[in-house]
Amino acid sequence: MRGTMPRILPLAVLFVVFYVSASWAASGSVYDNFVQCLNTKANSSSSTPLANIVFAQNNPSYTSVLRAYIRNSRFNKTSTPKPVLIVTPLAESHVQASVLCAKQLGIQLKIRSGGHDYEGVSYWSDQTFIVLDMFNLRSITVDIKDGSVWAQAGATLGEMYYRIWEKSKVHGFPAGVCETVGVGGHISGGGYGNMLRKYGLAVDNVIDAQIVDVQGRLLDRKSMGEDLFWAIKGGGGGSFGVIISYKLKLVSVPEIVTVFRVERTLEENATAVVLKWQEVAPTTDDGLFLRMLLQPVTSKVKKGEKTVRISILAEFLGNADQLVSLLGKEFPELGLKKENCMEMSWIDSMLWWANFDNGTKPEALLNRNPNDANFLKRKSDYVQTPISKDGLEWLWKKMIELGKTGLVFNPYGGKMSQIPASETPFPHRAGNLFKIQYSVNWEDAGEDLEKNYLTQSRRLYSYMTPFVSKNPRSAFLNYRDLDIGINTFGDNSYEEGKVYGLMYFNDNFDRLLKVKTAVDPENFFRNEQSIPTLPNGNSDVNSWSSSNLPMGKLFVLLICLLIGAQKSNGHGLPAGSCPTVGVGGHISGGGFGIIFRKYGLAADNVIDSRIVDVNGRILSRKSMGEELFWAIRGGGGSSFAVILAWKLRLVPVPPSVTVCKIEKTIEEGVTDKLHEDLFLHLVVEVANEAGATDGKTIKVSFDLLFLGPVEKLLLLMQDKFRT
Repeated sequence: MRGTMPRILPLAVLFVVFYVSASWAASGSVYDNFVQCLNTKANSSSSTPLANIVFAQNNPSYTSVLRAYIRNSRFNKTSTPKPVLIVTPLAESHVQASVLCAKQLGIQLKIRSGGHDYEGVSYWSDQTFIVLDMFNLRSITVDIKDGSVWAQAGATLGEMYYRIWEKSKVHGFPAGVCETVGVGGHISGGGYGNMLRKYGLAVDNVIDAQIVDVQGRLLDRKSMGEDLFWAIKGGGGGSFGVIISYKLKLVSVPEIVTVFRVERTLEENATAVVLKWQEVAPTTDDGLFLRMLLQPVTSKVKKGEKTVRISILAEFLGNADQLVSLLGKEFPELGLKKENCMEMSWIDSMLWWANFDNGTKPEALLNRNPNDANFLKRKSDYVQTPISKDGLEWLWKKMIELGKTGLVFNPYGGKMSQIPASETPFPHRAGNLFKIQYSVNWEDAGEDLEKNYLTQSRRLYSYMTPFVSKNPRSAFLNYRDLDIGINTFGDNSYEEGKVYGLMYFNDNFDRLLKVKTAVDPENFFRNEQSIPTLPNGNSDVNSWSSSNLPMGKLFVLLICLLIGAQKSNGHGLPAGSCPTVGVGGHISGGGFGIIFRKYGLAADNVIDSRIVDVNGRILSRKSMGEELFWAIRGGGGSSFAVILAWKLRLVPVPPSVTVCKIEKTIEEGVTDKLHEDLFLHLVVEVANEAGATDGKTIKVSFDLLFLGPVEKLLLLMQDKFRT
């Protein structure tokens, strides 16, 4: 029966899939079922028929609705998986009903606010899915007296900034500089902006929120509780529910701010500027934000050659005279002059950051620019110690070799260093000098072109390894990067989630796991990098051994199983005898043990393995391939990946074994003729000669283990050894 299980399970899965599909077919299309469910569950005062907010693939408007908020052309191909439905709610009740109906139909729900997820996980999936498109829920209510703004998830940052500016010229909000980014995704992932050194992140200024949970309830901060409220301030809203809106604390901005852009190339002493920038940018006045772009470009000095150009884009919450004076003292290498600076209002500075022409009216921030997308790839890192001059010069060579991928250095310090790492799920606070964004855009489609640019970004990321944070190598959720791990939500969901979860959230990942398990135990709200639920705790030590489990503990577990007859009354593992050796290194190096003559090395008994490769992917034997699986079984795991676990074949051992220690001479060539059940460990050491005060001799000892009774052992020894 046990041997037939692998055949039975796939048939069972096929039966379930067939049954579900048949039930849909029997009662009509997914569209009909969903709309019927909406009409039953939605309590809406809207005069719009609910069928009008649901777009099936045969609807003439389906493609235009889907493409409107796709912001990465890599995921706008004919081969990209498409949602079976797009739902565009007009009211909170539509969201509540959509959650309940998607659950009822057993279909994954993807949530899109502005479509700026760099990996497009809000609008594509390998599973059957529905997109809940929030762009109609865009109301913004500013209360200057209260010093707050309520912004719905489908509103854009540009719309929110404009509505704040309408009510006050001395208030703003510390969020991002891309005006078409949606409020829901931006804030739920952290919300990084150019006033973070003065006021922290967007999530550091969240007062309240509304969310629809897995039960379809509309909850505010009080009713959701502080744990869930904490989780949606940087832990990614799509893991816990559907964010409806955030209440945000407004911050003070002066009537005049100052911006500038200064560029230098390697021929213009850019290396010295970057060295000094690392010292100044994280420590200067909290009201000054100095972003630095680094890009390989064609040299204007040396024809036919490439160089690296740095661009420093800055905003200062003060006037130009103050800024020039400040940087003249702290950053003379930059050589900033007043004519490099522009003074303007805070709202005009948001237009400047968004690359609008000077003099553009603030109403331009209301333009959502649908269907505006490039091909792009982003990655992230954190730097905690300054990169040396030698390191920078090596980096310039690598960037020039690669050709196009650039870096963006965003400084921390100020308020960011004052907020505890556990205050929100976003953990990257004190100790981080700056964040790096890896950035490459291209305009033309083509598999070869895409492969080239993706490879460039990944190689540059690899080259940066010596300069960035470690254990874990941290990353920023809003700079989504599927290279660092994808969750397939199978049996290894927790392990898969832990890989990217620790990178995004560090020590806060454990708390996010607990919140997720409490509020969405069946993991309805999920995407390729969402927070998984906690594992059920049932593990089989006979099948898998985690690489941080010492070998001695593994033996203890096996012995306990033997004694208690819980798993087996006669199995063991052919590995080493040192009780403190770790499983990961021991087996990846071969795994020599005391019954290897009977069963080979530990590496000879590996059935499967789980590793994390250089791209942050969790791979099994099947997904890594036989070449890599062969290499890690004795070739040293650290040369290829991080070993997470081994699946090992247990071997039979008799109910009793014999051990002894003898001091005899051994005949030349006899050891390779010994019975395979016999292991002899030869120890040669210098010892004091008996009866002598200063004499030395050679002492030879034999430690012996035999898989059998002592009577049989004596017969074997008498046959092979002198008496």
